[in-house]
Amino acid sequence: MLIAVGFMHKCGLTHTDLKPENILLVNDESDIIKIKTEEHDDRSSTRSTSVEKIFYRPKFNKIKLIDMGGATYDDDYHSSIINTR
Repeated sequence: MLIAVGFMHKCGLTHTDLKPENILLVNDESDIIKIKTEEHDDRSSTRSTSVEKIFYRPKFNKIKLIDMGGATYDDDYHSSIINTR
């Protein structure tokens, strides 16, 4: 993401609406990661349960920034006030 924002700044643009919804992965392939953990029962000091948690990690880290409608050039006026709609 820093590379994308850096490129925009080199072009003299400021993205004024950066948020997770405006960042897309270029490729949706992912690796499945399984991690086994022990969860202890708070009611008993001797009982614990083995739990397998599944996580999905993107295979590729390329992204696209979208929703450039609010982008401004560095020499244009843009308010320093955050607009949360």
